[in-house]
Amino acid sequence: MLNSDFTEIINLLKILIAELYPQHGPILEVVAVLIFLWLLGKLLPNTPEHMSSESVSPIATDFSPELLPELPECPQGLNIDRLAASQQQELKKFIEKKDKLRLAIFFAVHQPTILEIKSLFESVRGQQPLEHDNIINFIADSKHILNDLQSEKLRLLTKNDIYSIQVHNKKNRKLIDKDFIVKFGNLLFMENFIMYNHLCRTNPAIFHIPRDSELRRMFETFVKTGLAIQGLSIPMEIRLHILDLKQLQTIANELKIIKTLNTVHEAALTLANDPLTVVRLASKYASNDLFLLKQENWDTHAVEQEWSAYNAYAKLLCATSM
Repeated sequence: MLNSDFTEIINLLKILIAELYPQHGPILEVVAVLIFLWLLGKLLPNTPEHMSSESVSPIATDFSPELLPELPECPQGLNIDRLAASQQQELKKFIEKKDKLRLAIFFAVHQPTILEIKSLFESVRGQQPLEHDNIINFIADSKHILNDLQSEKLRLLTKNDIYSIQVHNKKNRKLIDKDFIVKFGNLLFMENFIMYNHLCRTNPAIFHIPRDSELRRMFETFVKTGLAIQGLSIPMEIRLHILDLKQLQTIANELKIIKTLNTVHEAALTLANDPLTVVRLASKYASNDLFLLKQENWDTHAVEQEWSAYNAYAKLLCATSM
């Protein structure tokens, strides 16, 4: 069909040239045919000789099976739900590298479901009361339940793992999300969070952190994410808390303030309004090396328990095949 169409076009070209240029017809016919074939070859470089409507593949649409993400099966035989195609690739990369930290963070950010774990808890609900201790002991001690599941990887879960996952699954509000992780320093967020909570026990939580301190990067991260302020941004009466009572009394004596100071708080309020106090404080500490933590209320135990659940997921996915 396609060849006969081309022949018909060429014959029409010959007739048109013969009428327009009768004297040079034969030569122009040859040139016109060659140009036509050359153009045709440029336009249709991949056209097969015989093409039927049956041989044309349908264009994939948003509803085509080719575009629907498959349920990813991890190398260990565990199935993960609720992930986009790009997230599946990211997950597989972390599993191949056995990167437990990034896997745990992945679970915190994307909240996927391991179907075998979901089935595990669903299989227990009809057999035991819903109290935590009953469920945990029943799962940990009942080998026949695990044997009936698709993967024996779940044998790697300890009682603490099961408890953390159970608590996590019952919570409606998750504490660790992308914003939380960024706020406390990305990959080091959990170490920084624990340190932050420890340091916030001091009131006010002001610290001298010189440039060569191993904690300097953490404090600078806190400044960037709004968890701390630095240097001259800290009110003078707060900055003075970096000194002990004896040092503050010495400054008061140098400034001819005749008063016995009984507490650091009293001394700081007394000295803060004197302009020369700034000079005295700067002689001891560079202002840019002072940091004040903003004390936010976090349920440290709940955060650590949630992080334990994500680490349990990561442990399962990184386990060596049994």
